[in-house]
Amino acid sequence: MAFPKRQLFLCCNENDDGSGCGAFGTDKAAKALKESLKAEGKWGEVRVTRTQCMGQCARGPVGVLYPEGRWIMGESATDQQELRELLLSSDRSGG
Repeated sequence: MAFPKRQLFLCCNENDDGSGCGAFGTDKAAKALKESLKAEGKWGEVRVTRTQCMGQCARGPVGVLYPEGRWIMGESATDQQELRELLLSSDRSGG
């Protein structure tokens, strides 16, 4: 398998007290996004990886898009359509 052109890491951590990015639905968003990318034949070109805590809880939910190193925070981190557009966009400005 070739290296992906882009990879999205989404924090799906959920703490014992119910806090954390996972409490906002990032796990569900990551799974649904992965399935839709597979159905479109885009999986491999782009990837979505669920992670544990990224240390940005106060800004949560969060994710980071590589190779840009662009942080995605708040509602954007659970918006499947917005995440899909970011992954498939040709804009690499990181802005």
